[in-house]
Amino acid sequence: MRAFFVAFALALLAPLAHAQQAGPNPNNPVPQADPAAVRAAQEGLRTFAKLVTDANFQRLGFASVDEVRTATLGTPFDDVLIPLDRLRAYVPGQPVKDLFVKGRRVVFPVLVSGQPRSAITVAARPDGSYRPVSFGAPSFLQTFDKARVAASSSENLPPARFFIVRVPALNLHFLGRTEPSDATGLVFTLVQADPRLDLPVGRPIPASAVLSQLVPRAQAVRDDAPG
Repeated sequence: MRAFFVAFALALLAPLAHAQQAGPNPNNPVPQADPAAVRAAQEGLRTFAKLVTDANFQRLGFASVDEVRTATLGTPFDDVLIPLDRLRAYVPGQPVKDLFVKGRRVVFPVLVSGQPRSAITVAARPDGSYRPVSFGAPSFLQTFDKARVAASSSENLPPARFFIVRVPALNLHFLGRTEPSDATGLVFTLVQADPRLDLPVGRPIPASAVLSQLVPRAQAVRDDAPG
């Protein structure tokens, strides 16, 4: 009997050992969610359950009011912003990360039976804690989740390596990720077609090439535009 339990324990540990051996390069680690952001999202999920009603459950992405009561949180997206002034000033060769305003917002998928239904966005406070600031946006979340699933599968990368890139002044959003072979390299993927851009949907493009199309448009935006 003792031999059985030892064998059973080893069987449980074997997948874990394999996962550790096959894990990401330690020189390019998978980003981890801020525990404070996770706590805020968990609190937000309890709040979300109180906000969903018979009048709004479909608009918030659910098939019924009861669904939200069984919902869980999925792998979050860091939400990075490229403000108008930084985009205008970008020059080829400049590190793309210099444009980012990062660390203020995290978007958590809200899952029902493992499927994305909606989102909770949490934002950082000055003291380092987070608070829920947005509930819903099911179409936005599902579009990005679908793009991330496809990219994660085709590129054999963990979902946590992908993030949302917002360019509010141009009303544009991209799926971003770092290059696995180069932690300083970045690629953007357009998730929805936009007639202003000569970019394919769903194909990762070096961020510098994407920015070469965005900068002239940013320079043409009025100074009083948002973002």
